[in-house]
Amino acid sequence: MNERKGPDRATEREAERLKRERAVAIGRAFQLSGSAFGAGLMIYGGIWLDRHFGTSPVLLFVGLVLAFISIGYNLYELARVPVSKPAGRPTNRPKKSWDEWDRQEREERERDDDQDEYVRRR
Repeated sequence: MNERKGPDRATEREAERLKRERAVAIGRAFQLSGSAFGAGLMIYGGIWLDRHFGTSPVLLFVGLVLAFISIGYNLYELARVPVSKPAGRPTNRPKKSWDEWDRQEREERERDDDQDEYVRRR
């Protein structure tokens, strides 16, 4: 990582945070659009199977139910994702709680801000 001092370091950190947030937002958009495409495919598959087997609305309703389940599950997963927690946080360390990680990150940010303020005064 680049070891710059002063205000440039804070702006680089902010740029990295924004880059991660954009990547997460793009991933969520692809997940939601993929879910909608899959739902449309299930509905179309139900219509096609109904025409092929001659079972008029039965398989269409099966496709609709599967589409609703798929979209509902993806919306549940999207709602469950914590927006305020940054991506890339260590999850394989059960010794610290999320609050401890937040406190540690906040202290590091304050320490960096204090260092930046000290450099600006000089």
